[in-house]
Amino acid sequence: MAQASDLSTDEEALLQLEFHGADSDDGQGIVHALQNPPPGASIDPATGSFTWRPDESQGPGVYDLSIVATDDGQPPLSATNQFRVEVREVNRPPVVSGLADQRLAAGARVKLPIKAEDPDIPGQKIILELESAPPGASIDPAGNLIWNVRAIHAGSTHTFDVVANDGASDGRGSATFTVVVDPLPEFILTTSGLGAQGFGLTMNALPGLDYVLQSTLDFTSWLDLATNTPTASMVEFTAPANPNPV
Repeated sequence: MAQASDLSTDEEALLQLEFHGADSDDGQGIVHALQNPPPGASIDPATGSFTWRPDESQGPGVYDLSIVATDDGQPPLSATNQFRVEVREVNRPPVVSGLADQRLAAGARVKLPIKAEDPDIPGQKIILELESAPPGASIDPAGNLIWNVRAIHAGSTHTFDVVANDGASDGRGSATFTVVVDPLPEFILTTSGLGAQGFGLTMNALPGLDYVLQSTLDFTSWLDLATNTPTASMVEFTAPANPNPV
């Protein structure tokens, strides 16, 4: 049987070798077998074809293998081929998941848990970063993507690029998703009026936005009268009567 030299291979790379046992006795068959093979390694008993794809848990490591070729004579005779395989560690980038395209209204608060896993064994520490995102977006210490959607974002589309890095030059994984922010709805006054007690109005609103009631005498300089951040779809304002009505 042809002898194999010591070999090296990468994790999850297919290693294939051909061992063809030869017998000087005519007419005898040969059976090939592995002794104490590592998990996943196999040999075709008839052809001597050896295959092994070391998995992630088997690298880095060094494995001593023995292949025995046995004839069917009487008594059966055997020959053994011993060789060593070094399995090299291969760094794999983290995998980012848990993010999907969103459609939101202004005033919403985005809180998306980012799932990042390192396929290497043992796993390495992963750092999450936003490579592309609108101003104000961030990743909190718990790994959640946080973004408060403001009125200025209404009617726009934003792309988020989330990067997971394990610190190695080839250890960078990423995921991209988009957030579409609906336009602001048309303002519709439900009630409004100016009376002895002051000015009041009720109108439709988007929860989470800050609404400011202002007044002006010249449509150039504006005075803030009241601020309201509604939690429902309506907002109500009241402003006290002013000695100088506006």
